[in-house]
Amino acid sequence: MQCSLVLWIIALLISVTDSKRPLSKDDRLSLREATREMLDHAFSGYMQYAYPKDELMPMSCQGKNTWGNFRLTLIDSLDTLLLTGDLRGFRKVEEIVNKMNFDFDKNVSVFETNIRIVGGLISAHLLYKKAKMPLPNGWPCKGPMLELALDVADRLLPAFNTTTGMPFGSINLKYGVAKDETPVTCTAAVGTYIVEFGALSRLSGDPKYEQAARKSLESLIDARSGIGLLGNHIDTQTGIWTATDAGIGAGVDSIFEYLVKGSILLTDETLLQKWRLLEKPIETYLNTGHDFYIWASMTSGATTQKIAQSLDGFFPGMKSLLGEVEHAMRIHLNYYNVWRQFSGWPEFYHVDKKLPIQGRDGKSFMNFILKGRDENPLKFLHGTGTARHRRNFGAAVRHGTARHRFFIAVPRHIFSLFSCFLRTKKD
Repeated sequence: MQCSLVLWIIALLISVTDSKRPLSKDDRLSLREATREMLDHAFSGYMQYAYPKDELMPMSCQGKNTWGNFRLTLIDSLDTLLLTGDLRGFRKVEEIVNKMNFDFDKNVSVFETNIRIVGGLISAHLLYKKAKMPLPNGWPCKGPMLELALDVADRLLPAFNTTTGMPFGSINLKYGVAKDETPVTCTAAVGTYIVEFGALSRLSGDPKYEQAARKSLESLIDARSGIGLLGNHIDTQTGIWTATDAGIGAGVDSIFEYLVKGSILLTDETLLQKWRLLEKPIETYLNTGHDFYIWASMTSGATTQKIAQSLDGFFPGMKSLLGEVEHAMRIHLNYYNVWRQFSGWPEFYHVDKKLPIQGRDGKSFMNFILKGRDENPLKFLHGTGTARHRRNFGAAVRHGTARHRFFIAVPRHIFSLFSCFLRTKKD
């Protein structure tokens, strides 16, 4: 069954992604249902072979704890199950997750735990009504999933007890920050809390979460260089940059995204203003002039690496949220063309040589990383004027991620793309 499904998808993709014709409604509906079926297959595989561990290793069909024995795939899957119409699956997973206890001796990434665990729990909590779950008294300001999210956030908060307010990179969920924990962490891990922590404060009425996220953000942005750029690693105790290459990709990316999305979620103009402080230097020093974004010295603006990264893929979606649709389309068309050339987006792409690079040093193994950065902008750009490229690219991404271990969580964006303006009896 699975083999025949893959062969059918390949045949359909050959007919649509390399042609000039747009995907028809029937094409999109077929791809959406194929995505749904693959998601069902992936989730069933996790439950059969990997549960209760964090993830399924698809080649060996064994489970693996990667982030802290959180049963992470279950939390990742909650909103995906609901989006694809699997209310029964959502309720089953919600029942399991509600019984979880995070009071254990485990060192975890503050950043990853926030975006994946806290964020996943908040999303599930807010989806209760959509899932037709019995609403707890006081919902949405009360509820078991919200209580779990608050518990995890409380375990992360001690990481923010630094002289700058910027958090340590890791923390022990039971005992707090280790005495020998390095204060050096990446920019993204400092500035990616305002969405989840802001939501927690607004839902719970306790301002401490949003205050911690804001202080961290403000300290980070205040540390920008004289020309307005951020480096990619900083000492959270001293505020001194330890890695001074500036870019929009790995180690930096999500701070920009969170400033924009946080401003929308919290209706906060000050967050948008902080993005505007960073936007002009990015366009001045990092944009090649052809809408690829490379790396430069944060102090001089001189180019250090003419490399675009797969993790840059969030940028056009973010631009579209700001109403900069034409610019977003130009950026995304660059990614689409690279994808068509190499049948994937390389982790590192040299914008002059127009070739994948084997690592920043040119020596390490060449990777094609499959992440949500590639799919996420598609749904924001859909319907903005030239949606054919977005949908065809979505079809190509859908084929490329068919066996990826994060297939349960990430392709919700692709499913949404093919669902736009479509209604069936299942909906």
